[in-house]
Amino acid sequence: MEIKWGLIDPGTRFFKGKQVPALRDSWKLDAVRNGVVFAAAVIQCSEPAVATLGRNLAFDWTGKLPRVRIEARWTDGQGQPLQQAPGRVSLHWVGYVPDDNGDLSGDALLTAESLTLEADFAYAVWVRVETEKDAAPGVYKLDLNLYVQQGWDEEAAAASVSVAVRVHEVTLPDPRDYTFYLDLWQHHTRWAQYYNVPRWSERHWRLIEAFAAELAKGGQKAVTVVASDAPWAGQGCWDVPQEPFAFYEFNTVGVTRDQDGRLRCDFTVMDRLIETYAAAGIDREIEIIGLLGAWHDAFGSPLEDYPDPIRIRVYDEATGRYDFIRTKDELAAYVKQLVDHLKARGWFEKARISSDEPADVERFRTCIEFLRSIEPDLRFKIACNHAEFMDASLDDILDWVPNLASLTKDAALTRRLTQEIHARGGRMSWYVCLHPEYPNNFLHSPPYETRLLGWLTDWFGIDGFLRWAYAAWAPDTWNKPAWKFPAGDLYLVYPGTDGAPLSSVRWEMLKLAAQEFELLRTLRRKVDSLADAGKKEEMQSRLDALISRVILVNDLGEFRVDQKRPGELYATDPAAYDVVRAEVIRLLTQLA
Repeated sequence: MEIKWGLIDPGTRFFKGKQVPALRDSWKLDAVRNGVVFAAAVIQCSEPAVATLGRNLAFDWTGKLPRVRIEARWTDGQGQPLQQAPGRVSLHWVGYVPDDNGDLSGDALLTAESLTLEADFAYAVWVRVETEKDAAPGVYKLDLNLYVQQGWDEEAAAASVSVAVRVHEVTLPDPRDYTFYLDLWQHHTRWAQYYNVPRWSERHWRLIEAFAAELAKGGQKAVTVVASDAPWAGQGCWDVPQEPFAFYEFNTVGVTRDQDGRLRCDFTVMDRLIETYAAAGIDREIEIIGLLGAWHDAFGSPLEDYPDPIRIRVYDEATGRYDFIRTKDELAAYVKQLVDHLKARGWFEKARISSDEPADVERFRTCIEFLRSIEPDLRFKIACNHAEFMDASLDDILDWVPNLASLTKDAALTRRLTQEIHARGGRMSWYVCLHPEYPNNFLHSPPYETRLLGWLTDWFGIDGFLRWAYAAWAPDTWNKPAWKFPAGDLYLVYPGTDGAPLSSVRWEMLKLAAQEFELLRTLRRKVDSLADAGKKEEMQSRLDALISRVILVNDLGEFRVDQKRPGELYATDPAAYDVVRAEVIRLLTQLA
């Protein structure tokens, strides 16, 4: 049996069954302490075989196929095991799902140890290296050894490639302490629906705990709290009869109307949700969805005297039936109880009343005024896809999250608004979703476009990145991941069969983006603090020159995806990001 075994750039896309790219027998990674770096390998066998990652024995169902085993081992350069490893290594088969071009695209990082490999098909292996906080600086050799065994013969060493991991004397904070403001919205109802468990049952809470723990590894800052029913109107799922899918989120607050007509709220679920995420390290923000700019008028609203189509189910004790809040006054009573509860729990300062892509400025103002009349100190956050919202001088908005097109349409406006937001203690982030085509996080997007997000956020001079879906899966995620939206737009992690998330190449790259933002911002702070003006100017010039090798335009207003192609905006060679990253780390060590 002939076997091809070698390394490729993890920033390239993987395709099942396509021609094997040029493989290398060595690779170099520049790592920092308490961080993560990645490599990737490809295996192709001339006949079917069972391949296993690690040390366990595996057979195919016949027990007769040749067995291939891949093992990662830190060595001292002479092939002997290293006594003090700089970090943890994990290997994952890259799973394939169909993208929008009809290709089987490598994205999911599987937990299965063994796969039966088809003859002459290429399979990718993802190599994750997580360095320790106290790892000694130096160059470490990671061997990726391949062994072959037939029947009851002894294993034979068939091939080996190596990754040189240089650990630099730079230490990243823990993810919860990243300055990169990562905000991936969570769809908790969808998780219960997908796994077919009762909403807010203990089985549902175990799912939430597992997905929150994984989300925290990327430095997530906010918990998504839905405070009304169907705030996104199911993403218009009611208008897609050819693909039936009830894509609704529901209120985390239980609401009762007592015999006297007064509202009473049960915050048990909401509280547990906030506490669960805080226990995972996600405790910077409580993002309340559904009280401002609810979607869509066409879906309807039970409110009789209020412009926002807010839907809040309520149990009426007088009738013994469920109804909805129907008046502005009753809505105000509900919001007042929510505000009072947040204050009583000490959460009010962290809470943001969030709106997702409102379309009517004047209606938006009316709703803001109503909410302000209930509580003048409410904090608002807006994800906007209409540039006119940014130009409307909405001083009531503390945190702004424009989409990429709105962010870059008027560079002077963006800079002014960012300065004003920071002056009043708010944050400026950005997002991509269904648009633009690039840079984005679709299955058909090159992985380096996700990595680029950290570089762009730093270069834009803003605080973070938002994405509308962390894990919202189509009905058949594995075979038809594109429901209404491009494949991959609905999720960054996959639903594991054990109730835990499966990572993806895109999610791994977003973790890397967050860490590289930290490196860039740390370097900027060090350069800014230099007392020697000449040295400061020199280092700033060197930093600018480095970033210009990744971001190819000179000004925010020139980053126009409606006017330029990817190669005119940013580096499309994934190797460029590794080269510049290494130089950024070296500058950091010089300024230590």
